[in-house]
Amino acid sequence: RAHELFFREATFYAVAGVERLLVEAGFHDLCRVQTLSRPPEEITGIEPLRPGYGDGAFVVVRGISS
Repeated sequence: RAHELFFREATFYAVAGVERLLVEAGFHDLCRVQTLSRPPEEITGIEPLRPGYGDGAFVVVRGISS
């Protein structure tokens, strides 16, 4: 998708790499939620967040700072 503006400018990271960086920075109690589990043309509204990762195209990892 290099031809699309968002994807051309974006940098994507694997969840494991983000978690490693957070732990190295002193964060703990990591929590993950995901969304965007359907193709964009099928999305008609805001998708609810679901716990974990692996099914959604967008994942947020939250941690607590030490």
